[in-house]
Formats: sequence, structure tokens, C-alpha cells
Amino acid sequence: MSRLSTKEIDNLKPKDKVYKVCDENGLYLNIGVSGVKSWQFRYQINKKDKLYTIGKYPQISLAQARSEQRRLLLDISNGIDVQQAKITKRTMPKKKSDSKFGTLAHEWI
Repeated sequence: MSRLSTKEIDNLKPKDKVYKVCDENGLYLNIGVSGVKSWQFRYQINKKDKLYTIGKYPQISLAQARSEQRRLLLDISNGIDVQQAKITKRTMPKKKSDSKFGTLAHEWI
């Protein structure tokens, strides 16, 4: 299986159905009917197949997608379910950070 190149990615055109083009080690580019291209990473943890969406091309370049894939593979090798970690991080309540205005207003009062 050969690795993708930026030129190949740029030349991919939409079809009647969604399709994917593999890069390597579970990384592939999903091409939608509308022509939207998004990076996805397929992995297995605890004998279950999982899918992690990295982001859209060209906002996420080929090099960035491969770098993210390497990071994800490292996390998976350490027993982390990266998809579940992403969901948990997204649903955690945001911490309030002190802004200068908020701090000054509190001090003034």
C-alpha cells in the first residue's frame, strides 16, 4: 500500500457515494459527495473497532494528520481510548479564568 501525496489528495474528486482513500496505519481521507475531505483514523482497542476524526483537509495538512496519527498511536499503545478521551475532554466544564477586567472589577468593589 502506498502513502498518499498532497498532489494525489488535491486531485481526488467527489463521487456518487462517500468513499475513502487509505494512507497507512489506519489513517485515511474520507471524501464526501459534496467534495469535503476529512481525515479519519481507524483503530482498535479492547478488541473493538473505533473511529477518530482528526479534521478537514486542507485545514489539517497531510503532515499534520500523520503527526496526529503518531500521537494517537502512542496514546493507544498506553491503553488510552483516544475517542473516549476526546469526548470526555469536550464535555468537561470549562474553568473560569480570571480576566484583567474581572480582577480589576473585583478589586474595585
